[in-house]
Amino acid sequence: MVIPHMRRPKVAFEMKFANDSLKPGSEVELELSLHPRQKAEVRGGHVELTCTQTYWQRVQHYVYTRYGGYYRTRLHRMTEILYRDSAEFIEAMELMAESPIRKRVRFALPQEAPPTVRGGAVNICWWLKASVDVVKRRDLHQEVEVLVSWPEPARAEGVDPDAMTQAESTFDQGTMSLTVPSAPIRAGDVVSGKLRILMSEGLTPRQVRIELERFEVAGHHSWTGLIDQQVLADSPELQAGGAREWRYRLQVPQGPCPTIQTNRSQVEWRVRGILDRRMKGDPTVAGAFDVYTGA
Repeated sequence: MVIPHMRRPKVAFEMKFANDSLKPGSEVELELSLHPRQKAEVRGGHVELTCTQTYWQRVQHYVYTRYGGYYRTRLHRMTEILYRDSAEFIEAMELMAESPIRKRVRFALPQEAPPTVRGGAVNICWWLKASVDVVKRRDLHQEVEVLVSWPEPARAEGVDPDAMTQAESTFDQGTMSLTVPSAPIRAGDVVSGKLRILMSEGLTPRQVRIELERFEVAGHHSWTGLIDQQVLADSPELQAGGAREWRYRLQVPQGPCPTIQTNRSQVEWRVRGILDRRMKGDPTVAGAFDVYTGA
């Protein structure tokens, strides 16, 4: 059987997305335009709004050899649809040359819509995809990515916006404590707090530093990245019975990677204080805080 070559129709197809910033519960509005330069017949057209997340699944395979066999485990990248909605924007009709057609379509994002995430392991994307079924011609397609933010959580009445949460860790020569903001931090802002070390024995470490890290899980795959760091002291003399305290400031980068927890994906932001003694088991203390990406 000979499959005929499907020629591209002489119809310009355009999709305009009006909203720059979206958040859960908001409305998505787009305009779809057809500009036929010649007569064409269409069976219809539809547009859909989808949200997908990618993750890694550990799959075990049995490998046969001439001497027997063994099981091999590999990570496979998978895609899961978290949300989908669709609408028809044009019915079966004949397009007349030089007679443009414009249609508007609106979608409402659910209140529980997950945000866009582009991380080292976690990847959650929103897409608007439109297509037109053209008779005896190639179909027309357009798609555009939609950025959905993670808005700042509502603050309970009477809660101090400058409140801090403290984490503490004990090691063989003393105690380390770290404060992190209790309120969420917006992407692109600075996270700040204090690191305190109380010594029971004297020590001169190589360095005292603070690090900002992001921890991600996507199915059976995890990722940890060093985002920013600050050296608080080089070779400080820490006296027995004495306490030292430092203030830190770390830059949270711009970009769609908020704190999130879904059925397969997790993003967590941490501040970690490190007492570098040139040993494998250097004392550390870590505190977690939340990051949001929208107003």
